[in-house]
Amino acid sequence: MAGYVPLPPLMTSQAPERKGQIMSAYTLGAGASMAFGPLIGTVFIGVIGIGGVMCIYAALHLLSTVLVLCLKTPAPPSGPRCSHRRAPDGAAGGSSVDSALRGVLMEERCI
Repeated sequence: MAGYVPLPPLMTSQAPERKGQIMSAYTLGAGASMAFGPLIGTVFIGVIGIGGVMCIYAALHLLSTVLVLCLKTPAPPSGPRCSHRRAPDGAAGGSSVDSALRGVLMEERCI
């Protein structure tokens, strides 16, 4: 998902109202990988060798692939994207340029 994009902005864009929770989960994952990666290598390299450690890492990558496939994105809200109704030109008072500009600004907020 994060290919060539920094992961924290991508994660926080999914739920902007919970940025603190998302960033704490991100740093927990980053810290855990820095701890458990070398720990797995240290514990198993003497027992099963480098090839075995690489198989453990490959199995963990496959497990993460399965877990990512289970992730769900929130459904978009149903109904109209914006409840704003544009007033006809001149209905809100002022010049037609003012009402056109007001309509453009309101449409940008709805997108």
